Amino acid sequence: MAKLSQFTRNTTALSSGVSVQVGPADDPITITTSGFSPAYADRLWALRRIAAIKYNTGLQDGEPLAKPNDLPPSLEDECTAKALGEKCIQGVSGLQSEDGSEITVEQLRDKLLLPDNIPLLRLALEAVSKAGEQAKTMQAEAEKNSQTP
Repeated sequence: MAKLSQFTRNTTALSSGVSVQVGPADDPITITTSGFSPAYADRLWALRRIAAIKYNTGLQDGEPLAKPNDLPPSLEDECTAKALGEKCIQGVSGLQSEDGSEITVEQLRDKLLLPDNIPLLRLALEAVSKAGEQAKTMQAEAEKNSQTP
């Protein structure tokens, strides 16, 4: 029989952040993230609404209106990047700028917003997704260790 814990989040682990490695196996980046939280979902929803309103005000007569859940890809990427930066990404290590200096979390958040950095945005999304999986694994291990024989 399935246990309820299989279908719940470990919010304690997610809120304190989980460090996840992403990128090439021989040169990974470590991103500390809270995972996909209700705060992230709410912020993404709000950003999509704002983006749709701004987009629609610039349309010509007869052009189809955008809806918050049906934005042009570039606007969707921008909303996702902003919500990730504000509500999920807590730290980064192992990522350098072209001059060799270590990228800070603030710089990473800014870089996620640039259209040229879509591959970096994909890595951040992967890290946030993996954080949820990692938190579930930590919860399962904790439950296994706390069971009395």
